Amino acid sequence: MIILEAQNLSYVLHRKKLIDDINIAFNEGELTTIIGPNGAGKSTLTRLLCGELRPTHGSVVLNGHNIHTIAPWRLACMRAVMPQASQIIFPFSVSEVVSLGVAGIGKNLSKEKRRQIASYSLEQADISHLKDRVYQTLSGGEKQRVHFARVLAQLGAGQSLETKQILFLDEPIASLDLKHQLQLLNETKKLTEKGLTVIAVLHDLQLSADIADRIIALSHGKVICSGLPSEVLTQQRIEDIFEVSLVSGNLPPSPWQALHS
Repeated sequence: MIILEAQNLSYVLHRKKLIDDINIAFNEGELTTIIGPNGAGKSTLTRLLCGELRPTHGSVVLNGHNIHTIAPWRLACMRAVMPQASQIIFPFSVSEVVSLGVAGIGKNLSKEKRRQIASYSLEQADISHLKDRVYQTLSGGEKQRVHFARVLAQLGAGQSLETKQILFLDEPIASLDLKHQLQLLNETKKLTEKGLTVIAVLHDLQLSADIADRIIALSHGKVICSGLPSEVLTQQRIEDIFEVSLVSGNLPPSPWQALHS
């Protein structure tokens, strides 16, 4: 069943069309990755789909409603967003940052239940041992894991109101070491098996091929192709989209394959 749909979606900034008439739908419980070269419009499309940006033309429909007509408090229960980078200037502890994910989210949740959701999210992101650390003292990768825990906590609290949810991830593994790249992706895959819809921007084509139910390839703000990894990641399409010449048509094996073989 379709949970999210972009209809004739375009976005123009300073007279430049960053997103050009995109029509695409996302099904419940699927993990979709968005790939493409730098400047293709991947992050802009993600910000449009999650409701952060208003399109110049067209619309985004979430659970049958124009996303910009949904009350902010309800939208926060329906979708969570993990951007490429997040700045926090106050000296919050890790547990306080993660707890921001449950603040004001959901319905009739006790203080103890919110604490339990935040604590479980810390465990899922493998940062329970960092819970008392000040956020600013963390490495880039550790900060990324904190924000993954934060969005997991938001979704956990939002479940008390909305069971059909979407998680948006924009380059979620860029700052992570190999262990935590695989851990984050593994946790994300488990969530889709429980019905969560995930839309992730990834640069690693092999990881996209390994984890995605579907891949969307963007170039110059347009969808070049969309389909199963085997349909999208052909040698000819990779060469056309990324303007490269490949010696072999086969992508190199990824750590994900080794872990799950």
